[in-house]
Amino acid sequence: MKIALISFHSSPLETLGEKDAGGMNVYIQRLSEGLMELGHSVDIFSRAFNSDITNIEFHDENEFESIVRNLHFNAGSYDLDKSQFIDYLDEFVDKVIGFCDKNDLKYDLISSHYWLSAIIGQKLSDYWHIPHVTTFHTLAEIKLSLGVEDGTDLQFRSKSEKEIIQSVDAIVASTDLEKQDLISKYDAPETKIQSISPGVNLDLFKSIDRSESRRILNLDLQENIVLFVGRIDSLKGIDYLVEAMRQLGQKFPFRLQLVGGSLHASPELNELKSKIQEADLTDRVDIIGSVSQEKLVYYYNSCDIFVMPSLHESFGLAALEAMACGIPVVVSDVGGLKTFVTDSETGFLVAPANANEIAVRIALLLENDSLRNQMGEKAQIQAGSRTWEITSQKIAFLYSSLC
Repeated sequence: MKIALISFHSSPLETLGEKDAGGMNVYIQRLSEGLMELGHSVDIFSRAFNSDITNIEFHDENEFESIVRNLHFNAGSYDLDKSQFIDYLDEFVDKVIGFCDKNDLKYDLISSHYWLSAIIGQKLSDYWHIPHVTTFHTLAEIKLSLGVEDGTDLQFRSKSEKEIIQSVDAIVASTDLEKQDLISKYDAPETKIQSISPGVNLDLFKSIDRSESRRILNLDLQENIVLFVGRIDSLKGIDYLVEAMRQLGQKFPFRLQLVGGSLHASPELNELKSKIQEADLTDRVDIIGSVSQEKLVYYYNSCDIFVMPSLHESFGLAALEAMACGIPVVVSDVGGLKTFVTDSETGFLVAPANANEIAVRIALLLENDSLRNQMGEKAQIQAGSRTWEITSQKIAFLYSSLC
């Protein structure tokens, strides 16, 4: 198959953890590689995020049996606010069609990711008369139910998602919970939805000696380290983690490491720094910013506990990556997280927005080395059953059934 993959608002080549580059970017990158290994070709169409990215060399697909190519097109300024993305969808569609006509590119199927890409995907599907499969990754109705603002018109987005659901050929949901949300909140036809779990890259995310990992990162070999990985975003619940660490106070010598997000000044970063200062934790919290996947594995292996206190997670890939490294997790009992974390076995599920419960579970794990090690071993076994090879095979089968 030749697949046109649409990821309009965020490119897999962007630095992970910055702006809107997160788990979805990893998902797209790993899925594309998995499809290529199965003999399929994938062209990824994204909005250009800097002035250099549009100059990527274009390789003739006829030179390869299968290939993944990243293609970028200018659509609005590089620092465009997310609320303005909607104004440039038609321009992007026109440029994709023009590029494909010029290079005589033809596809068997369109795979779109996120609601903006799904709008583009459906326009291309109608123009090219080929099937369209979408994965939403996040849903407006979930954010509305949580009272979370993201700088966009969520009511308009919800309306657009409902229209997309009725027009696409199939929808990939990351969990059965997301499938039920699509049915109950959007009246999505059940027959259109396939629940296929994302995977984890077990070649990269695996156990590495803790002392060696800490030496590589220049970290204290004896200190208790608690790790968070994700964007600096109110939906991620970092405030509750900071408060939990404040409650632990002087009971434990610890270091909290926050990996992900841009270190450039922003309202979210400034607010986080203020919270840390108010909690008198400035000298015990490291705001690391974004790191490569290759470096991230050392942060996972350096920590004693991984914490993801999100108010909602459609999946929560970082937690699965930590588990693959043999790390016990303390995560919110929400969304996709509760589909692969077994409470009191591979870690702990805690109520969202509950700093006290987070603190209690962290303390329990820090106090009990044998429990921590036992949970870490079980976490690694659990993560080992979810690979990108399996995910790619299931999604390829779905795509093939529509072509």
